[in-house]
Amino acid sequence: MKADLDEQLPTRVFEDRRAGFHEALTQAGRAVRGETFTGFDSLAIYHTVCALLDQAVFPCTIFASADQIAAVLLDEAEWRGVQVGKDLRVVGFDDHPWAAARGLTTVHQPVERMGAEAGHLLLSLLNGFDGPPRSCRLVPRLVVRMTA
Repeated sequence: MKADLDEQLPTRVFEDRRAGFHEALTQAGRAVRGETFTGFDSLAIYHTVCALLDQAVFPCTIFASADQIAAVLLDEAEWRGVQVGKDLRVVGFDDHPWAAARGLTTVHQPVERMGAEAGHLLLSLLNGFDGPPRSCRLVPRLVVRMTA
């Protein structure tokens, strides 16, 4: 029996993204009108996106906690004739290499630097580092494009 991807790779990343989004809205004096959750497989994302668009009151803005979800949303909106950037504003998260070509507004993470820093920390441990725990904070940034 094949387990759901969410069960195979348990992580708090999406809860942390959601919390950050809520915090930013609260600081801006705005509120979330509704939330929808999905598994991270293609069919679950597609069904969730369809349900969202079926119930949407336009204009509206949707924050997708991953660019892959935002891409499905953009595809379905285009198929339905919804004007993205006007009737529907979409914000993703990750800034995948294809996001710029799609015009996706997204939160950029410095993934290469994250990997490099993790590698340096791991190598220092493997080389005998015995000091106090260390951390590195890398700040994401919003990349505004045509979808929002």
